Amino acid sequence: MGYQCHIVGEHLGSARYASILTEQERNRYANLILLCGTHHDEIDKLNPQDFPVEKLHDIKTSHELWVEEQLSAKDRWLEAQNFVYAHLIDSTTELCRFNTWDSWIAPLGSPYVRIHGEVLFGLMDFRKLTLKACLPKTIPQIEMALLALSTEIELLIRLINLHTEMEGDDWYVAVRFYKNRGFHNPNYQKDLDAFNDWEEAIFRCAEMCTKLANLFCDAVREHYNPVYFAKEGYFSVTHGPTSKGVFHWVPMITDQDPTEIYENSLKRYDKFERARQDESKLAEVWTN
Repeated sequence: MGYQCHIVGEHLGSARYASILTEQERNRYANLILLCGTHHDEIDKLNPQDFPVEKLHDIKTSHELWVEEQLSAKDRWLEAQNFVYAHLIDSTTELCRFNTWDSWIAPLGSPYVRIHGEVLFGLMDFRKLTLKACLPKTIPQIEMALLALSTEIELLIRLINLHTEMEGDDWYVAVRFYKNRGFHNPNYQKDLDAFNDWEEAIFRCAEMCTKLANLFCDAVREHYNPVYFAKEGYFSVTHGPTSKGVFHWVPMITDQDPTEIYENSLKRYDKFERARQDESKLAEVWTN
């Protein structure tokens, strides 16, 4: 328990009473010092002669400076932490084109897979950013969602690079390699199946990226900035047109531990590597 004590004594007969201070001045902050019970007894009752007014003022001033330094260090640490999170959130928003997410990801679910070069290069820069980031490790919900999104984005980049080429100066478009084997392709059906599997894998990966982008935004809103993309709402994906029409929906991830979500992304990454080596179906990487 702490005691609010007087440096110059408050009442006649108390330690260090002799002073020109008025009663009002004796009860002001400048004449008060906070002490534990042990030191209160020692200073006022047991050894008051060892603690003159000047010494107590020195003790009080030294302690106040120490407290101020500690608080300043904490404030600097919090400021640095906020700077890192703000930088990562702002960079993710910009490099992943959150403001136009629905527009740039829609062609990845269409029969004519394509992506603009600037978007693709931005995704590459985002992946590089997260790989090099020094995370504060104080808001795991944001960090795990960020790392999961980054891992999934790399899978999307690698899928796109498998069977696209630049058309003109701006777009990377799907290469229908099953048609590019000469006049007669003896492996036409095998190549067509592989191309269809690749298209399905692209869409499923884009859908998972959208889930993780929505998860990231939820984490930022809950733990850092409650209005982050609140007005714009959740990201959505588009599939089609198909024989049954065009479909739009909002992919979400709920009721999962952030660390588990990130670990699942790493597992998909490993499954993708094995599928590439074994030449098995890529789309199955995104099946449960």
